[in-house]
Amino acid sequence: MDTPVYSPFDSRAVDEWMPVNVYVGGIEHAILHLLYARFFTKALHRQGLLDADEPFHQLVTQVCP
Repeated sequence: MDTPVYSPFDSRAVDEWMPVNVYVGGIEHAILHLLYARFFTKALHRQGLLDADEPFHQLVTQVCP
């Protein structure tokens, strides 16, 4: 009997949604989102679990006057 292959997520769904076209956020708020998103995306990419090597195509920051 073959052992089923475990995957933490559906790769087809991830490939459809990743990378995100535009991330919009305030500078202070976005810093940690970007740090975590880049860390996990790069780690999963290196393990062969993601095709994308960056989580976002473009970053747009909002600046409050």
